[in-house]
Amino acid sequence: MLNEFKLLVFHKVATEGSFSKAAEDLFVSQPAVTKQINSLEDELGIKLFERNNKGIVLTAAGKLFLEHAGVILSQFKRLKNDMSLLSEQVSGELTIGASTTIAQYVLPPVLAQFRQANPSLKLTLLNENSETVENLLQRHEINLGIIEGLPKNNALQYTLFIKDELVLITHKASIYYRLEACSLNDLRKSDLVLREKGSGTLEVFEDFIGQYGLSLNDMNTLIQLGSTESIKLFLKHADAIGVVSIQAMKEEIMRGEFKVIELEEGRIFRNFYFVHEKGTSEKLVSSFVSFLKNRYNVQV
Repeated sequence: MLNEFKLLVFHKVATEGSFSKAAEDLFVSQPAVTKQINSLEDELGIKLFERNNKGIVLTAAGKLFLEHAGVILSQFKRLKNDMSLLSEQVSGELTIGASTTIAQYVLPPVLAQFRQANPSLKLTLLNENSETVENLLQRHEINLGIIEGLPKNNALQYTLFIKDELVLITHKASIYYRLEACSLNDLRKSDLVLREKGSGTLEVFEDFIGQYGLSLNDMNTLIQLGSTESIKLFLKHADAIGVVSIQAMKEEIMRGEFKVIELEEGRIFRNFYFVHEKGTSEKLVSSFVSFLKNRYNVQV
């Protein structure tokens, strides 16, 4: 019968390219590894490995099975972590400060699930720009920050969460909607809508164009707004291009209401970070961070 251990043994042998190394990593005997692989091949009715002068290699079937085995093992791990968190309910008050994109488009579904798993927990989410979130942490007004942009405060600890992408967008009624791509030089001549000073989105965009010798002063900025939703609403009534997170635009792009204009110089990536004060550790914060990482399939 196919089970987690059999998959794990196969995955180890396939990635290590050695029965003996897999046995060593799994703290079992080599005959035990061989037995599991033989049982798996018998169950599937097909050979997963073959020998050559370099050792063992995957067959075509083995390569396909490896792809699926990796996904299944990852889901096993996520399931066990989730069950562990659910069986160890946490309580108390958790106040999170998150920059706008994260607070509006990333956290709400996960907060609902975390609250359902921990019914005695009181949750508060503050929606601020990255700079303000860092200040709130240092004033001990929040337990955890989750921000976009570049780490810059030496008094705080930053831990990578997930990657995000900034994109150029325009509304279907705009004169720019016909564009498929543009260069930074083209963008300089276009009307832009950007986020406000202090936002992680603006900071990352500024850093990107700086790599090409440009500054915000070189851009034709119509207006700077305090949220992505404000940018979207503004663009519905203006011939302009906005710079926002792809997280905020998935539904509108699928509907054809907005489109992404590719940037010829390349894509603009950024990181989302967990932020807390150095030297601090709270079980409640750790539980939430683990829960959030599991939801986004981040290696814990």
